[in-house]
Amino acid sequence: MRTLLVGASGQLGSAVKDALTWHGHGVMMELFTPSHETLDITNADAVGECVLASQPTVIINCAAWTDVDGAEIYTTRAYAINSDGAWNLASAAAAVGAWMIHVSTEYSDGPPSYVSGVYALSKLMGERRIVEPLPKSHTILRVSCLLSTHPNGWLANVISKASAGKLVGVSAQVTYPTTVDTAAKAIIELARKPMCGPFAVADYPAVSRHALACEALDAARIFRDPGAPQVIELSPSDTQRALRRVDSRLTGPFYGERSDWRPWLKQNAPLIAERERAAAST
Repeated sequence: MRTLLVGASGQLGSAVKDALTWHGHGVMMELFTPSHETLDITNADAVGECVLASQPTVIINCAAWTDVDGAEIYTTRAYAINSDGAWNLASAAAAVGAWMIHVSTEYSDGPPSYVSGVYALSKLMGERRIVEPLPKSHTILRVSCLLSTHPNGWLANVISKASAGKLVGVSAQVTYPTTVDTAAKAIIELARKPMCGPFAVADYPAVSRHALACEALDAARIFRDPGAPQVIELSPSDTQRALRRVDSRLTGPFYGERSDWRPWLKQNAPLIAERERAAAST
């Protein structure tokens, strides 16, 4: 199996790459992981040339604009990556007969009337656009509230700010946190045995992002003073540019085994905190 993994340096892409590189998961494959510098997915010609040269049987698209509030400012760029990039990859996949696994988000789940904001709409448009060239050769995988140790991830951002004594504002939005391990496993299984259609990937239980942040700081041993809390709860519209749904729990159909995210958090939050303290002392 020849696999083209796009977005291999990001939170989920790096986890997929590591899992395939270290363990192989019983898959005999050639893995191609072009960097953003060598492959700009918003450039249709560059995508076509890359896919033609690598001749993949599977394309995994983990590349995305993920800054929800930033998308309201850099609208053109968000649509270029999340929508045009998805179309470019899907068109190139169709040209060589490849299957495409496209990673999406809980923000695009539900009836279209529920989807609002540039980030959500650009991701939803990307989902719709890959179906046209790949009507029976695509998997859309909606991943909910990704938890990772990646330096640019949401969890690292919360722990880094709190470690520095900064006030952290976190949304009251309810979601299903999902570890990179769960999401990467689902992607690899679908690369081995493709299934067409949209699927949801999420761990359990559901929790608000605010409660999740508080639990992460407790696990990281960053104790919160009740008199001067380091984490404040925001409504989905408070001091945020993008409108968020109060309840963003994925509705399914769910793919793969769902796990309790809390043991992962207890194990990894202290490691992130230690890394952030080390970085701050240098």
